[in-house]
Amino acid sequence: MSVPAVQPTESNPAVFARLEDQITWYSTRAARNQRNYRYTSVAQIAISAIIMIVASIPAPGAFLGPVGVAALLAAVLAVMKGMETAFQWQSNWVNYRAAAESLKHEKYLYLAKGGPYADAPNPDRLLAERVEDIIMHENGGWTTRSQPPVTDGEKKA
Repeated sequence: MSVPAVQPTESNPAVFARLEDQITWYSTRAARNQRNYRYTSVAQIAISAIIMIVASIPAPGAFLGPVGVAALLAAVLAVMKGMETAFQWQSNWVNYRAAAESLKHEKYLYLAKGGPYADAPNPDRLLAERVEDIIMHENGGWTTRSQPPVTDGEKKA
C-alpha cells in the first residue's frame, strides 16, 4: 500500500523531508528482510527434504554418490541457517515494519491535526520530536539485537 507524499509547509520542510525519508527507508528494509527470510526458509525446507531423498538413492559409480550429495546439501543448509541467524532477517523485518507503520501513524495524525497534534502549541516541533523518538527507539532495539548475548560470568565482571 502506497503512502501519499506529504506536501511540506513553509514552516516544516526539514521535518517532512526526514519523515518521508525514514518511512521509505524502513519500508524498503522491511520488505528486503521479509523477502530474504522467506526465501531462505523455503530453501531450507526444500533442501531438508531433498537430503532425505538423495540419501536413500543407490548410485554405484556416481561421482559424488548419494551420501556425498546429501553431505553437500547438509553443508549448504547449515550455511543458510547461519546466514539467517547472523543477518536476523525475521526480527529486522518485523522491527522495520513496526517503525515504518509508527512513522506513517504520526504522519496521518499530524495531517489530520488529531491526537497530540490537536492542541499542540507547536505541532511541527512535536512531530519532529515524535519522529525522532520512533527512530531512536528502533535504533536502540537494533543495537541491542546486534550485541552478542551476555553470559552470567560477564555480568559479574
